[in-house]
Amino acid sequence: MAGITLLCKRVFPTAPPAPPPQRRRDDDDDGGIVVAVGVDEATLQALPLVLYGEARTAQTCCAVCLESYGGGDVLRALPECGHLFHRDCIFTWLRRRPTCPVCRAPPSPAPPADVLGLQLSV
Repeated sequence: MAGITLLCKRVFPTAPPAPPPQRRRDDDDDGGIVVAVGVDEATLQALPLVLYGEARTAQTCCAVCLESYGGGDVLRALPECGHLFHRDCIFTWLRRRPTCPVCRAPPSPAPPADVLGLQLSV
């Protein structure tokens, strides 16, 4: 049995570890602090509000926290792909990563009207 395991390890070596997430160096700081790339606050605030009960979507839960949406939930939409998320969930995600958690599309502040249902202004 040990011989089979050794043979399998030689024939099917394990994959190398994944590279660390992309980061950029903050050149203004002499301390060499590494800053994760995310989305700026203006882009976050520009994401459209969508009432879940009025949205034309098959999505039933937030892909970040995995909690189900309720009919009266006000969500944030990523205009480029149309995916919906709880406000706090997508803000936390996009501050750390500059893409949609579902499809990796970049966020964009200009919503396509045919993707979103009701848009609310606060």
